[in-house]
Amino acid sequence: MEPITIAQSSITAMGIAFGVCFGLPFVFVIANRHKMSLLSIVMGLASWCLFSYFGAGMLVKSLLSAATVFSALVMGFLQALIMLVGHFFVLKYLSNRGIKNGIPLSYGLGYSLIYLVLENGVNLFSNISLSTAVNNNGFDLVATTVDDPEGLYELLRSVADTPLHVFLLGAAELVFYFLLTLAVCVLVWYAVVQKQYIL
Repeated sequence: MEPITIAQSSITAMGIAFGVCFGLPFVFVIANRHKMSLLSIVMGLASWCLFSYFGAGMLVKSLLSAATVFSALVMGFLQALIMLVGHFFVLKYLSNRGIKNGIPLSYGLGYSLIYLVLENGVNLFSNISLSTAVNNNGFDLVATTVDDPEGLYELLRSVADTPLHVFLLGAAELVFYFLLTLAVCVLVWYAVVQKQYIL
């Protein structure tokens, strides 16, 4: 295996994306601390697991494949429908509990936390840690700490070969994911409270 180093600019860009994953929810909670509802956050976490991961993810992907443009379109439509219907029923349940202040914001925060923190945040932290360890100690020394040195090398090679703008666009994508999730939750909440179900 040829020697491998990760550019410091790539590590910095991954650090920016990592900061978005953990910093954005933290700043959001601080800014809206008087509107947060713990039950709504927990329901958002559960809703992501039930409707996004199992329903739109595992169930739809086991029934359909995105082999053609039409099948990918149908698959995307079904996934969006499952998630929106899930939002509707959970927010309808929360509206019937009598808590009105901050429900859609808290629910949206909970719904986006798993994707931001557990999926992307942990993955980025792992890549940053490995890249820094390899740059400081060399690949050969780091490879002695894992069971699959070839897999580690391939992972680091993919990180090293990724252009800088891809990491920065990934950070921007996470920001837009968070904002769009909150926007959809607020829209569905408005539809539920105002009984404007066509929305």
